[in-house]
Amino acid sequence: MSESLNKLLKKYIENIGQLKETLDNPKLEFGYRFLYPHNKGRTFLVVKPKIKNCIEIQTLTKLSPQHVEVLEKYPKEKQNILFFQIAEFLINNKVHHILNFKDKLYILIDNIFILDEKDIPTINEFKDRIKYLYYTNLQSIKIVIDFCQIKGDSLEKGDSLRIDWE
Repeated sequence: MSESLNKLLKKYIENIGQLKETLDNPKLEFGYRFLYPHNKGRTFLVVKPKIKNCIEIQTLTKLSPQHVEVLEKYPKEKQNILFFQIAEFLINNKVHHILNFKDKLYILIDNIFILDEKDIPTINEFKDRIKYLYYTNLQSIKIVIDFCQIKGDSLEKGDSLRIDWE
């Protein structure tokens, strides 16, 4: 089943996004790095760990240097408030996530459990899961922008606050 799942997901990725890389890792049965939507989108990973009966979909967001500069004007406790706001938003939207306060990044994760052939997602189900993470991530970026604009007195009028897209 794993080989057919591998081929099927690769075909899905090529249809809904732009395949960037096939991952080679001994802990994975297979994995792909791709952009969604297509060449102007976000970087996503889809991996099938050897020890799990699921595929994992992930996207990482790292705060831009401009956001970090604004955040560092706050005391540590207030800096953490931003990540707590992001976490609250993600929990309310039922999105698994990893927050990394130190490196000022977060990862959104979705798992599709596949116990047998009937659990393999269709291309539309797979795309819907990717789209949900994509749009949830855009909303989380809005939280970052709103939070930083409150303290954004160091920015010149018209400067852009942006997120580094991995």
